[in-house]
Parts: sequence; structure tokens; C-alpha cells
Amino acid sequence: MSTEFELHKQVGHLLRKAVQKNQAIYSRLCVDPRMTSVQFAVMYVLEKHGPCSLALIGRHATIDAATTRDVVKRLEARGLVAARQDPEDKRKAIVTLEPDGQELVNAMRPRSQRVAELTMEGLTPAEQVALVYLLEKITAAPPDLDALTD
Repeated sequence: MSTEFELHKQVGHLLRKAVQKNQAIYSRLCVDPRMTSVQFAVMYVLEKHGPCSLALIGRHATIDAATTRDVVKRLEARGLVAARQDPEDKRKAIVTLEPDGQELVNAMRPRSQRVAELTMEGLTPAEQVALVYLLEKITAAPPDLDALTD
């Protein structure tokens, strides 16, 4: 028995709509209209883990290397982070959170929590826990793309 394709019930479509809702809420609540959620993630990683290499930031924030490098450059241009050559490995840059960046992280932390609350508004507490659990499970392991066929 086959079911008819319905776009509004497709996981990818629903995830895209959920991300759009989350981004709209983030934009409205963000203390700095120039700061993207990815930039906040990078600064949060630096606050939580201290000075990090670009690779470590990317790993903790789940951002690819090119994006991490670009985000750090933009944050550095604004004086929110500083990138310095690693004295032990000249090929590596070590990124630190600057005082202005720390201020933004401090101001955004409660707002970021509020973004999550508003994104999941209308869900019961149990449904919120379930949603986060299921999203973590979906994103935990990459799909085996080699096993996919037409």
C-alpha cells in the first residue's frame, strides 16, 4: 500500500520550516543584528573551551573548516575574537575570545535559551525533550551516502 506524496509532511520540508522559524526568532532577539547564530556558536565555544585552534572550534561548533575560518575572520575584524599564531606550531592559529566578545556571549546566553523556548512553544515539556532527543539522534551519525541508490 503506497501513500501519496505530501510535501508538508516530508521531514526535510518540516526541518527547513523549523529552522526558518528558529532563525526568525533569533534575529528578533539577538542583541547585535550583525551577529549570526553561527558567530554566536563560535564565541560560545571559545568561552566554554578557552583558546582553540580553528579545527577545534569547527569540531565543537560542528562547522566546516572554510566556514570556521570565515566566521573567525569576521569576528576578528569586529574585535570580538583574536587569532594569533600558535607558538608551538606556526601553521596553526589559536583563537581567543576578546572582552567585547565575552560581553556579547553573556548578553546572548539567556536570549539564546529564549530562542529555543519560543521555537518549541506549543510543545509540552515532554515533547520538547523528545524533539531535542530525536534531533540529536538524527544528527549523531552521518548517513552512509555510498549505500544510497536511485
